[in-house]
Amino acid sequence: MEPFNHKATFTCTDPPHPEWKPAENQPLPAPFSSTREAVYTAAELKREMYSLLISAVVPRPIALVSTIGGDAGAPANLAPFSYYTIICHDPPTLMLSINYARGKPKDTLINIKETGQFVINSFNEHFVESANHCSIPAPYPIEENTLSGLTLIPSNFIKPPRCKEALLSFECTLSHSHDVENDAGDVVTCVVFGRVVGMTVKNEVMDAQSRVVDLALFRPVSRLGGNIYGRTVSGYEIKRPSA
Repeated sequence: MEPFNHKATFTCTDPPHPEWKPAENQPLPAPFSSTREAVYTAAELKREMYSLLISAVVPRPIALVSTIGGDAGAPANLAPFSYYTIICHDPPTLMLSINYARGKPKDTLINIKETGQFVINSFNEHFVESANHCSIPAPYPIEENTLSGLTLIPSNFIKPPRCKEALLSFECTLSHSHDVENDAGDVVTCVVFGRVVGMTVKNEVMDAQSRVVDLALFRPVSRLGGNIYGRTVSGYEIKRPSA
């Protein structure tokens, strides 16, 4: 395994095929064949579906979610989720899918439904080991941030705390949720929609004029297959076609 390259930084390059023209076919590269394909039903791959999906639907952004229970003095919870994406910018809405664990809802989901609030903290490279450690199945009422070394501090708009080490935090209120059932009729996942009511961002990482995040400083981490995480150190620009 290669050592980690701390000097790697984000660069923007030409697209893979800058000479491409509209309507021009882009054939499969070697060693792929256009005639050799395998076709499966979802039922045939049921046992392997988890490993297949998380290795094929990549890269996935990661939300480090902080919540707190509804009771007075309830412990805070900090956990990573890679079934996460943006839904809408007006109103600003983020989606989080929380799988059940051994048939029961996770503490994060319980807290969100009790309080109607949660924080999505960015998952940045400088604390990836600590953030990953938050996935430990710590029994209630142990707080994952104490085991990981991360710091929870008060949010600016809602009750649940935010992660001090994160470069950006979205403070959200629960818009609505939707339970997902499997073929047996058991609830196995809950999809949560959170409306962003405010955010905190480190000054250095976002341009004050354009409000665009600097990827070279943000260093977001993505989720790939298995236990592999991805880095964002290169990209290329392709302009959208105009009519």
